[in-house]
Amino acid sequence: MKTRSQMAIRRELRGFAYSGDFRIEPQKDFPGMKGHILWTYDSGAKKFYELSLDDAGGVLRGESGGMQDGRMVWSEEGAMMGKPTKGTTTIVTKAKKQIEIQFSAQGSGGWTMSGTDRCTKT
Repeated sequence: MKTRSQMAIRRELRGFAYSGDFRIEPQKDFPGMKGHILWTYDSGAKKFYELSLDDAGGVLRGESGGMQDGRMVWSEEGAMMGKPTKGTTTIVTKAKKQIEIQFSAQGSGGWTMSGTDRCTKT
């Protein structure tokens, strides 16, 4: 299903963290969703960490080793709709102001692609 979404990202704590608010528009078969995300970097572990929450009760915690060859891969786990979940989010640089975000989830049959967002900085 195709949906429209929007995310606004802000620098926090003099650039030592970033936070964002996201919204996915409602569709005929989807009630829509709003959420909040926080990213930070642990210089001792040399890893990025994230926490994502949404108004459907979802929570994800993730970590990434950072940008490598134009991509940043996040390994995530948490809960969606009250059920445990594992996933990956891959951020791919497409152009100076454009990225693609690819979502995969682990299910009983293995890993499946669960969505793609194409984002342009305005």
